[in-house]
Amino acid sequence: MQFISEDRLLIGNERGSMLCVNIFSKKTEFELKAHRKNILGISLDPTHQLAVTTSTDCVIVWNTASSTWVRQKSLVAMGAGICPAVFTEAGILLTYFSDEGIKGWKTKTYDEIFELSDSSRTKTSSKDGITCLATSDDGLIVVAGEARLGGFHVWDSTTGRKQTFELPPQCGEVVQIEFLPRSHLGGIVCRNGDILFVDLTSQTVELTIADAKDMGIASITLSPRSKYMAGIAHDGSIRIFDLQAVFKYTQRRLERMKMKVIHPDLVKPKLEEKLHSNLRSKTAKKAKPKLIKLDPDMSFTEAAESLLQTLVSTRRIQSILKETGELPKKYRFLIWRYQLKLPSNVESYKTLASRAPHPSVQNLRQEYPLRDKKLFQKLQVVLSCLAHWSPVCARFSYLPSLVFPFLHLMDGRDLDKFEVVLSFLLNWGGSWFRYFPNPPLEVLSRVSRLVEDQDPVLARHFSVQGWRIEEAAWLLMKTAFTTVLTDVAWLQLFDHVFSTDPGWYEAFTAAFFIGVRSNLLALETTDELDICLSNEIHRNISKIIHKAYRMHQGRTSQEFTAIPKGAYPQRAVRYPDLEVDSQLKEYARIEAAMRARVVPIEFEKR
Repeated sequence: MQFISEDRLLIGNERGSMLCVNIFSKKTEFELKAHRKNILGISLDPTHQLAVTTSTDCVIVWNTASSTWVRQKSLVAMGAGICPAVFTEAGILLTYFSDEGIKGWKTKTYDEIFELSDSSRTKTSSKDGITCLATSDDGLIVVAGEARLGGFHVWDSTTGRKQTFELPPQCGEVVQIEFLPRSHLGGIVCRNGDILFVDLTSQTVELTIADAKDMGIASITLSPRSKYMAGIAHDGSIRIFDLQAVFKYTQRRLERMKMKVIHPDLVKPKLEEKLHSNLRSKTAKKAKPKLIKLDPDMSFTEAAESLLQTLVSTRRIQSILKETGELPKKYRFLIWRYQLKLPSNVESYKTLASRAPHPSVQNLRQEYPLRDKKLFQKLQVVLSCLAHWSPVCARFSYLPSLVFPFLHLMDGRDLDKFEVVLSFLLNWGGSWFRYFPNPPLEVLSRVSRLVEDQDPVLARHFSVQGWRIEEAAWLLMKTAFTTVLTDVAWLQLFDHVFSTDPGWYEAFTAAFFIGVRSNLLALETTDELDICLSNEIHRNISKIIHKAYRMHQGRTSQEFTAIPKGAYPQRAVRYPDLEVDSQLKEYARIEAAMRARVVPIEFEKR
């Protein structure tokens, strides 16, 4: 989001398009299709002759001298972490990629001018590195927020001196930084939705703005003369602030608070303090924190799990989800492991992974030609392990689509990702094995009845068009909604899936159809329905999740079964043996031939 004049606001959306909106008439003046993925940020150079837009996969520089924007330069991120690029007052373009660090570029020749040291490049993953960049008007100060730190770094461009500051624990990580014109006063947007105005010269917090409706601000932009500030709230609404009035009359002005300076070598987060502050419920009573003793021989993962079991309960996690709609980003996957009670069966996983690739994944690249070779190899290994674990998995044509988001979006060991997928299949997909090769009709009929009870008009539309709700539901459930949800919405969904009983997944499926009913009611052919359910549908995922909880009330809860420690349960799932026997014999013959380095002629012909 970026002001291009005092009354015109440029807004990027998840579809990769940019809309120019007049803030007074509230009308869209034009739309520019810029990127293929979600736009992270927009920045204009001081002359307003150039603009830079950043998405999750690339940075594009535009020539804006004419009424029609012309693409001038593209910088592609090959699987690396990325944060919004910005222009300095001197017209220098600042970019950050996790594999290259922070760099400054000349906008005429695109030659590299300088590179700033970034401690997060070697000490943490790309998702925990730099989150945003900003510079003061005079170019003397460069600021970068860091997710792992929960604070930000400040560079003096004349001396190269770097300082690191930590925000109050309740603020979370820095999402965005915007400097006010002709000052060293920066507006810092925090993960919890608060905005701190920090004087980086005196190192004091001058003002804090919190959303009165408790929705929180996700991003901000300032008008050219900083008379107005526009903020996008977490609920999708846009708030316009009169900054002069805010600074003069706001009732939320705090006493000046000195920022905490951290030595660069002491940036390592305090695990106990971070977990306790980020996972504490807003409604919980304040209590004096207790010291927790950890075994010094514990690994980081074991220590984190021990703290999590001490500090977090299922009730507290439910409270967090009810208040914020999602789990804290830093500890999301740690909480998933806690909720699923993953056993970390290292030896059993090594046994599966050490076996030769299962014949069912030999042609995987032709069906899923991923550009990221490492990600493809991980997908191939996990699919092979699942096929070795349960032969029927080799026949699940939809399994790659289901497994992919867990590998692509989750941090941590491959073992953890495999066990998360395995836990999902055992609990949420247990009936898929029993009904194979047919869809799980018992589950799908329950989804159909929920839709019929809650939205008879939509159910009637399906019937008139000759469609079955069960078939449409199966298209989404078997791929874990990967085809219709963005990455952010998918992660939010599975925060709730793994925190409730398996039956809630059925209620969400029904709620999703009702939530996108306007799209479905406009369809008239089967091809249109297939296309609709194969592309991202942009809806407020929080409202659909809330409706799913209401629909699930009063329904019989389904029992969750954790993966036991030791060997993975090979007989925990039941499937029709006769159906897969012939395929198993064929796979065994192919494996034997591969070991003998002989390619079977019959298989080639097929």
